[in-house]
Amino acid sequence: MIRILKREFTALLSDRINGMDAKCCALLSAQYGNEGKKKLINKYLPKYDVCGKFNNGLHFPNRVKEDDFAFNILPAGVLYYHCMCLIGNGVIINPPALLEELKKLEGMHISFKDRLLISHG
Repeated sequence: MIRILKREFTALLSDRINGMDAKCCALLSAQYGNEGKKKLINKYLPKYDVCGKFNNGLHFPNRVKEDDFAFNILPAGVLYYHCMCLIGNGVIINPPALLEELKKLEGMHISFKDRLLISHG
């Protein structure tokens, strides 16, 4: 019974527009646990030019890509050379921790210059 419902539900949604194929997409979460955000980010982020982070901070690492890079402050898009990264005013920034994450990127030869914007508000 469940399998049949799943098949009918999938067929029903196949005619709908997928938000992940849109020009603008937001992945929002109200939880700090493992909800599968990493899988969605890894799959869809390479298609987008801008990635932002608007909340969280040091205690909630954002693990991206298969190599399990863990960033607490930087948005996941920083690993993609084409992606402009925005840090909003709701992100808790500890300056020494941010500098440590940026040094990690430099060690991996990933340039963030002209691609990282931090809100002043």
